[in-house]
Amino acid sequence: MGENGEDSEFSTDEVFRSFEYLKNWVQNIARSQSYVTVTKRSKTTTFGFKSKVFLCCDRSGIPRSKNAETKKINCPFELIAKYLKVQDGWKLQVVRDDHNHEPSIYMKGHSFAMRLSDKETRLVHDLTELNVKPLDILSTIKQQNENNMSSLKTIYNCRHKFTISQREGRSLIQNVMHILHIKGYNYEYRLNESTNELEELFFMHPVSLQMWQAFPYVMLMDATYKTNKYNLHFLEIVGVTSTRLTFSIAFIFMHSEKTRNYVWTLTCLKLTINNSFCLPVIVTDRDLAFMKACEDVFPQSNHLLCRWHIFNDITKHCRKRIKSVKTWGSLHPMWKKLVESPSPSAYMKAYANLQSLLSKDPIVFGYLYNTWLEKYPDKFVSLWIDKSTNFGNSTTNRVESQHAKLKKHMASQKRDLDKFIYVIETVVQSQDTTIKESFTRSIIIRKPKFKDEIFNSLRHLVSEHALDKILEELHWLTGFVPTPENCGCQLRTCFGLPCTHELAMYVHLFRWIQLIFFGERLIFSLGNINVDDHIQRWKKKFNNHPDHVKCSYIRKMEEIIDPSKIMINEPSVKKNNRGRPKVKRGHHQSQAPYRYRCSDLNQEPPGHSSSFFDLNDEPTRHSSSFFNLNDDSTRHN
Repeated sequence: MGENGEDSEFSTDEVFRSFEYLKNWVQNIARSQSYVTVTKRSKTTTFGFKSKVFLCCDRSGIPRSKNAETKKINCPFELIAKYLKVQDGWKLQVVRDDHNHEPSIYMKGHSFAMRLSDKETRLVHDLTELNVKPLDILSTIKQQNENNMSSLKTIYNCRHKFTISQREGRSLIQNVMHILHIKGYNYEYRLNESTNELEELFFMHPVSLQMWQAFPYVMLMDATYKTNKYNLHFLEIVGVTSTRLTFSIAFIFMHSEKTRNYVWTLTCLKLTINNSFCLPVIVTDRDLAFMKACEDVFPQSNHLLCRWHIFNDITKHCRKRIKSVKTWGSLHPMWKKLVESPSPSAYMKAYANLQSLLSKDPIVFGYLYNTWLEKYPDKFVSLWIDKSTNFGNSTTNRVESQHAKLKKHMASQKRDLDKFIYVIETVVQSQDTTIKESFTRSIIIRKPKFKDEIFNSLRHLVSEHALDKILEELHWLTGFVPTPENCGCQLRTCFGLPCTHELAMYVHLFRWIQLIFFGERLIFSLGNINVDDHIQRWKKKFNNHPDHVKCSYIRKMEEIIDPSKIMINEPSVKKNNRGRPKVKRGHHQSQAPYRYRCSDLNQEPPGHSSSFFDLNDEPTRHSSSFFNLNDDSTRHN
């Protein structure tokens, strides 16, 4: 070995059909010797074709500065690859095959050796689009190629380059608007007038809009935190299908959680349905700003409060004050009984029992009465809420479930907004597939328990959940003569299905249950919308302005036509963002162990369940259709 390299391992008479084959052959031999070869320079013809390529050691070259950190030590190793036109191939010439340094102990420290191949790069791009975490991407690559030397930093760099290439020169906010525009989202945004920063962003997936049009009767809303690098609050609005599955309606990034922010959000939602529909039921937690906004924007809707959040607040305020373990253990089932009271008499009885239980803890009872029972009983007690078509939804568990799914798909809590939208796209598509599957199963699968003739007009047209509700109601007819006075009609008022006294008529007359369309369907189409009059008004106003105003009009029109050209600054990073506080491990576990009970938030619905009871369970009794404290009758007395 030496300058001529006659006995070198790199000496060969082979003619390679392409430079890539030659380069791979050289690199494999160098790697077996624990060295790394790179391209030093190349010569091209007048037509831009490479005719000669110089290969060298990755430690060749002279450092630019004596004080700079560098791995270059002027290694003499050099090879020349020449293209032979006669043989239409590449030939390798060895100039120097010796090194002035020892071979590497580990190849993982060499940046060139850690590079990804073209195939591996494409794999990183594909898995990135599927929201796979970088560590999982690296594991997949190493499973497919045992000789891969890449590190986690290599994956991050590759993902970053892919993200930049996807934006095609657009800024982050321009890319967000571009994605929303090309994918057909309904979206609105609001800016900070002084800084031109994005403050609020409302958007709705087209699939979500179609699903909401079919099932507009219940909306559940809740916010979560730590989902994006700007620490913007993330509000999600979800609905429920007839098969008891959750679908997302709208997504909102908000700068703060004040009444004006919620009013803007709900107004955007209302504009989506063209002010033509009054939402029957809205379920939220006891956020006073949110409650005020719901009252202002949807004054005729029934606003319910999440039972789980109520119970969580009770635990937070009352657990330390109740010293008796027996009293604390009895409080949970007694509160549940009060919440699920189906009649005025049952409510008054449960109220008296609760008052008696907390006779030695007047501060606790005062909190329960002043905070909840005096102000909001009609927003969470079955006696009142079952008179509205809430379909058994009394908590925001379904929204919490969707929050968990989104965060499961996100590789980081510091996501860019455009990447967050790609995650939402994945989640909505998954929802659509699952919901349509449930519809198909209800249509094609026949269950023996619904074989009675009374179901003939409903079978394969109504969801299994609705048929289960009717079947459960039919069981009450055994040994019971229902009337409109003693029925309670909870199934009719709460679920829109025939209740016991209605079903009795079908049974006694040997008739099938009639399929009657329930409620009204959201109609978003306004027919053929003509913009000619608006354009003429715009032109007239445009022509009356000076040139500098005309330029402003043209710029705004371009932003409407192509949102990717809009000039909006990124939101500033919020500090002291709200979220779950960090506490010492075991501090709350000893006081309220049920709060740390493991649960699967990806189930439908999930459950913020306690170890004592689940406040989202449907009442086993029917509520009265009217409120009369003088009526002591219950349903089956």
